[in-house]
Amino acid sequence: VGACAVYNVEWEEGGLRGVVGGGPVDREACKIGATDGTYVSLGIGEVTVDSAADESCWPEDVGGAFELKPSKHNIKLVAANGTVMRHAGEKEITFRNPGENGVMAMTFQVTEVRKALAVVHRLTEKGNIVQFGPEEHHCFIKNIVTGKKIQMFKKGRSYVLRVEFVKWIPNSQPPFQGQAR
Repeated sequence: VGACAVYNVEWEEGGLRGVVGGGPVDREACKIGATDGTYVSLGIGEVTVDSAADESCWPEDVGGAFELKPSKHNIKLVAANGTVMRHAGEKEITFRNPGENGVMAMTFQVTEVRKALAVVHRLTEKGNIVQFGPEEHHCFIKNIVTGKKIQMFKKGRSYVLRVEFVKWIPNSQPPFQGQAR
């Protein structure tokens, strides 16, 4: 099993853009310094935060707006019950807190899961604190460098991020009409 989840926080203030976080940064994918486009909303959805899994995973049939790329790593994905899962590649998924401007990106391995899973140990490896607590306001992911937080919400016996999925659209390209889910 290889290490591959990337969590970078892209920020935008006063017309300037940048990326803070760990891991390799694709300057084109993160649009550093880009000013000739916009993020288009693809809808609101959830990402389950998982403390036991080895890799961040994304359902094969969800998120058609995000490009499926060959994985940069040779990864064997195995379900909790021991079943080997098909590995279709990876997607960089961009999202933000609903109603806010700061955009975040995570790389997910695309496979036979029913819901998106963000892995805690990959988040912490990339310079984030993942905190769980008895009350909802105690549960969040916080970037150590920027101090920016994204709230987690309890859903049944799990914790989820409620996010707005977004896609960068250059001004020269018509907006994508569709949803991430």
